[in-house]
Amino acid sequence: MTPRDVLRLTSSYYEAPRDPDEVMSLLALTSCAKTPWRRLSGGEQQRTLLALALLVDHEPWCWTNRQLPSTPKVVRSSANSSPRNGREDALSDHDTRTRRSRAPVDRLVIMHLGRVLVQGTLDELAGSPEMIVQSSGPVDPALLASRLHCDVTLDNPLQLRCAVASTPERIAVVTNYLASVGLSMVSLRTRASLEERYLELIGDERSDVRR
Repeated sequence: MTPRDVLRLTSSYYEAPRDPDEVMSLLALTSCAKTPWRRLSGGEQQRTLLALALLVDHEPWCWTNRQLPSTPKVVRSSANSSPRNGREDALSDHDTRTRRSRAPVDRLVIMHLGRVLVQGTLDELAGSPEMIVQSSGPVDPALLASRLHCDVTLDNPLQLRCAVASTPERIAVVTNYLASVGLSMVSLRTRASLEERYLELIGDERSDVRR
């Protein structure tokens, strides 16, 4: 069967389904609507399965990231534009690197080895505000800590983690200190990335197991 065949057949089982052609357009399936299933790419097959779940608003659906590079954008767009009517949409993703820039979510759940490690909003999972500074060369964290009056640790020789919220005054302190030792600030972040939080949680989990 083709995507159009299976969507039209499935929609006939429900009293008030969404228009199959509308769902195919939403998930960029129009160009392959008449292609037999066995000839669809992996991403097209995954989007067809998602389209089946979106035919009716009371069906829950979940998504993994085994797709073509262009597919995640299509799926996130459909999640934002699809009417929820009380339905929960769950998206499963192994890629934490760009999660903050993706479609907004109400709640995140981080799992490891089948167990929920932590859950909450993106800001809650990101942890306390901090200044994460990438410098152009190695820095003595103790000297910078004495100027910022906070703990400063090294993630690596060129990345410092300052346990204090970012302000223009503190940024100036860091910039001036780096300049005084012949260095410059390459980048500045004010929160740990989701990937860093995940690795931190995994490290804590492994430590608990060893104990």
